[in-house]
Amino acid sequence: MKKILTFLFLLTHLALYSQQSIGLSGSYGFLFPHYKKMYNFIEHHPAGFSLYYENIYKPFDTTQSNKRYRIEAYYTSLSNNEVLGNAYSILADVYFRIYKEKIYFFTGSGISYLTKHHSEDNYRNFAIGSHFNVYVNFGFDFKLYQKNPLQIDLQLRWNHFSNGAIKMPNAGLNIPSIHLSFGYYNNNKSKTSYVDSNKLLQSKYHIFGAYSTKQNVVNNVNYSLYTIGFEYYLTHYNAVQWLIGTDVIWDNSLPAYVKTKSYELDKYKTIPLKLSLKGGWDVHIDKMDLIFQVGVYLRNVAFKYQPFYTRFGMRYFFSKNLGAQLSLRSHYAKADAIEWGIVWRGK
Repeated sequence: MKKILTFLFLLTHLALYSQQSIGLSGSYGFLFPHYKKMYNFIEHHPAGFSLYYENIYKPFDTTQSNKRYRIEAYYTSLSNNEVLGNAYSILADVYFRIYKEKIYFFTGSGISYLTKHHSEDNYRNFAIGSHFNVYVNFGFDFKLYQKNPLQIDLQLRWNHFSNGAIKMPNAGLNIPSIHLSFGYYNNNKSKTSYVDSNKLLQSKYHIFGAYSTKQNVVNNVNYSLYTIGFEYYLTHYNAVQWLIGTDVIWDNSLPAYVKTKSYELDKYKTIPLKLSLKGGWDVHIDKMDLIFQVGVYLRNVAFKYQPFYTRFGMRYFFSKNLGAQLSLRSHYAKADAIEWGIVWRGK
């Protein structure tokens, strides 16, 4: 209890020294049954609450918009306490202004602990195979009221839980929800922290290497995946940077996967190599980057079933050049792999 009170005191102290807010949010939604069998264990609407801390960076360059982000501790039920249990998540969101300072699009990711997963005793749960999962969300934020000391927001959010096929089954859970938050808001203009975006550690290119492990849905064999990526940044002087690049992925699970699709493959085509062309953007928050990418495969023997992919994740830089990466790569909103890697940032 003392640790919780100390944490709340620190958040309140931070909110007094810039345009920041802390608050509570309540949520209510429904489990989206992307598999018909999921109808069998829907018993009630998922409901939850969260504690959040929000900050806004104000750039010196007045032609640029404010950079808003939120860090959140989130709890929610999952529609069936006996089969699916509950979820506890830590996440970070970044907000993109759509209309003035009233309407935003946001997206983010984090780590979740789910209290129930598939087992011999809990065989009905074919959606989640492990306790720890990646959490990804996106949606729209409507600022209903903001005046010292109160801030009220309404969010329409899509929540996704998945373990990236580290352990099967991995159908994942999708929960659309509505969130209403009330926060303590302080706009102390004399102490608001401004950020010179030209002095941020923007990069001209990134090179990263990542390792993943996943199970095949048919034989539950563990396979290793290796990824090398290159990214060139089209903009170099903003807190949000657009990029183009390519990924080289060696996916040892690919031959076993295509066999389940009745492929007749020769020796060359069974080489588990994927090549892609991708685009996206990075959002810089101090030493951390939030990454959002979409790629199209130039070579993939399973292209008919996996023509493109998305990647959400974060990078943390220990120095000006070297950092660590945790990301989730997905096909059609179904997680394919959790990527653990290192990244080099070049000027």
